[in-house]
Amino acid sequence: SVTCRVRMLDRPQGVPGFEEFKKMMQSDVTKDRLSVGEQVQKGVKQSWVNPAYWNRQFVTASHISNNVPNGSRIIELGKDAKNLYYLNEPKSCTLVVPPSNFDIKEGPIREAAAKLGVPFTLFTERPLDRLPLQPTSFDVALCFDMLDGAPQQASAGALSLLSNALRPSGFLLFLERESVGMPKLAKEFGMSVQFDTDGGFDVGIATK
Repeated sequence: SVTCRVRMLDRPQGVPGFEEFKKMMQSDVTKDRLSVGEQVQKGVKQSWVNPAYWNRQFVTASHISNNVPNGSRIIELGKDAKNLYYLNEPKSCTLVVPPSNFDIKEGPIREAAAKLGVPFTLFTERPLDRLPLQPTSFDVALCFDMLDGAPQQASAGALSLLSNALRPSGFLLFLERESVGMPKLAKEFGMSVQFDTDGGFDVGIATK
């Protein structure tokens, strides 16, 4: 069974301590990883230096590293390949980058994913309901801070994509703002949900 461990005080297996993790990541993160709302709220250059951002990244790394079994077929709704580095020994990875106003650089994404040494599939700038994904062909889905500000229909479309992609008893790991209503949304798609709420974010596991 999968345990929802999202408030970890001890150092999680496979993830460095918080300060070490921050140093490792700083050279690879830019302020545009923050949502527009976060940038406006901070109102400063290089606003990504704020502690809340790094804490969220550490929770993300811990959540993925601790709760994704080795040998899993992974699908992620994401912006880049960063979260895939938190996986231990995946069997394969599929990254779906939804249409957005951001300039998607496929080259760096593929280059980063190649370092994982596992089969990798990338979909960009394609409507989520038109992706050639085989239903029930993934073990784990990831959705981390992707739906903030998205219309309800778009959020429902994302959940529909990920739920349909998961095999029976497969599960979705998520970290989304409370305003998204991820636990309620996942339940509407027939999934059972365990979650915690911390710092304005819902962090949890939804099992199909």
